[in-house]
Amino acid sequence: MKIKDIQTAVIEANYDWTIIKVITDDDAVGYREAFFLRV
Repeated sequence: MKIKDIQTAVIEANYDWTIIKVITDDDAVGYREAFFLRV
């Protein structure tokens, strides 16, 4: 299994959320979320 594509989207709310979509060569798809706090 190898990563074929990575896509991102930013959702603006109280702070920005980054949604990450990873697609593999066998068409498995996974989603993760990330956010960054400014201190």
